[in-house]
Amino acid sequence: MPVGSPNGSPDDDSRRAGARAGEAAAAERDRAPATASANITTSGRRATEVAKAVALGVAARTDERRFKTYLRTVAVAVSCNFRAARKYAGFEVTRRSHKA
Repeated sequence: MPVGSPNGSPDDDSRRAGARAGEAAAAERDRAPATASANITTSGRRATEVAKAVALGVAARTDERRFKTYLRTVAVAVSCNFRAARKYAGFEVTRRSHKA
């Protein structure tokens, strides 16, 4: 007998958990712009933490252009550049060589 809920298979449980996680990410993404703009004037460590939270909230992006707008807002919130904001969002930042 499969381990899981009595009314379904383990696969059903994992699908439900995935759906709940997706809904939570969507709700967080929808709240992120207001959080970022409301905290731009916050200084110090709190601004950094806010920016990290916002960046992580939008990491599950749906639209690249919209995502870049969020990252710019994050960059302003922590007075860092666009590259550092991408790093907060969990994207690997690679150095580009200017050599041909």
